[in-house]
Amino acid sequence: MRAAVLHGVEDLRVKDVPEPSPGPLDVKVKVCACGICGSDLHLYRGVGLRQSKAPQPVILGHEFSGHVVEVGSDVVSHQVGQAVAVRPTVSCGACGACAAGAENVCRALRFYGVTPPLDGGMSEYAVVPAANVHALPPGLDVTIAALTEPLAVGHHAVRRGAVRAEHTVVVYGGGPIGLGIVLGLRAAGATEVLLVEPSAVRREAAAALGATREAWDPATTDVRAEVKRLTDGRGADVVFESSGHPAAFTDAQRVAARQARVVIVAAYEQPVAFDPYFLLSTEQRVITRTCGCTI
Repeated sequence: MRAAVLHGVEDLRVKDVPEPSPGPLDVKVKVCACGICGSDLHLYRGVGLRQSKAPQPVILGHEFSGHVVEVGSDVVSHQVGQAVAVRPTVSCGACGACAAGAENVCRALRFYGVTPPLDGGMSEYAVVPAANVHALPPGLDVTIAALTEPLAVGHHAVRRGAVRAEHTVVVYGGGPIGLGIVLGLRAAGATEVLLVEPSAVRREAAAALGATREAWDPATTDVRAEVKRLTDGRGADVVFESSGHPAAFTDAQRVAARQARVVIVAAYEQPVAFDPYFLLSTEQRVITRTCGCTI
């Protein structure tokens, strides 16, 4: 079969590889769609996600969906022909985090398409544990289902931010994860959602979702002043930073109200500057989310 195999920094090869076979507790999926995550770009360039860089090759892709074409001998939960989305995370099941039901922060967390030898979905077929495969509800387009993982990240971030309907919320970054956060905010009932995004195309996409009050280009708008104006000087109740731009890490704190929550969603390529005294003086809470999520 054909697959996109990462061999090293900026060494991605589309080539023929052996077609995988499922073990007793696995399913084999014919991949219909696979997203390209920002972390895939990080891996390709050799930045960020440092713990996942390994010498052996790996087939990229952790946002994928498809149809079950074969099941292992001990699998009873799935059947051939099912349309499915794949959860790419694999936890140990034995550490304290797993015992607490927080498998997404497992001390030994691994990812299909990220952690060799767990090959991902940039291939014609992928084999994953049956426990990682989720059948799609009737009527859901299997191609659209490849967005399940990034949308789950946005949903999890919104939960981490403990957003309420009356909150004024600012989202930095209108890429796929940022838009997933916007959708999660709409589902949470938030109506005062403000987006900060330099790309006009992405601002238009956010507006098409009908979920933002205003969307600003930070290059032409004083975002801090606008947020203060719209909140009578108070600042935002919750701020999500999903752009990955170092300046946005600081700006997210500056537009937040005192005792507000600032949720860091982005995976930064390099360390960012951090002023703990500012948090000390405002009692803001900086919250993070990891790549996986438990729903």
